[in-house]
Amino acid sequence: ARQALKRMDDEKTILAAFEPDDLQRRAVELVGIPAITHRLRREIEHILVDEFQDTDPLEYDLLRMLVPLPDISGDVPELFIVGDPKQSIYGFRGADVRVFERARQDILAAAGAERDVRLQTSFRMTPTLVAVVNTVMRAVMPERTMGYAVGYEELCTARQQETCPLSTVALLVARSAEDDWLPSEAELVARHIVRIVSSEPILVWDEAAGDGRRGAMRPARYRDIALLARKSSTF
Repeated sequence: ARQALKRMDDEKTILAAFEPDDLQRRAVELVGIPAITHRLRREIEHILVDEFQDTDPLEYDLLRMLVPLPDISGDVPELFIVGDPKQSIYGFRGADVRVFERARQDILAAAGAERDVRLQTSFRMTPTLVAVVNTVMRAVMPERTMGYAVGYEELCTARQQETCPLSTVALLVARSAEDDWLPSEAELVARHIVRIVSSEPILVWDEAAGDGRRGAMRPARYRDIALLARKSSTF
């Protein structure tokens, strides 16, 4: 098997046909050369990694070659990572949400608790939506992070209720395999859409409404509605 992998790797080198995993592995091998490691540490002042919750172990190994967490010594780049473990969705590509907590603990050990900044305030979500999200997530997510189970931290909003347009959250309960008497999910969604554009209209903001310069609220129309689904076969 080792010979087969080496032959495959040689063929990829000849064809310059590398997969993402190959590029990561080769980057680790390259940065692992002491002369290159020292040069990069001297030339790079700051490293910023966004969406860190979708980092895989190999990527973190590469990062730690440049910033040797948790035992930092000498002249190394300053590291700044941003991420939300609750939003880790790339496990199918090798991302490991546990890397986030590992990196967080390494940073705390190296720099202290004051370097751990938690951003729980949303400047976009309305109070109504924040209240629903907190209520639902508290019931289905653990309080503390342990392994792949990410703990839930309550959100809050910087928006005042009186400055927000009226917002509603509808919970549509579809039938399960045992409850044939309930409507299907598709039927529930279709009925709800009809309701909010006819008998129980909701208001939406329209830049072109009103006097055409400042916009105004108006009843929702079908063209205002978008359906989000995990996969196209959902409906």
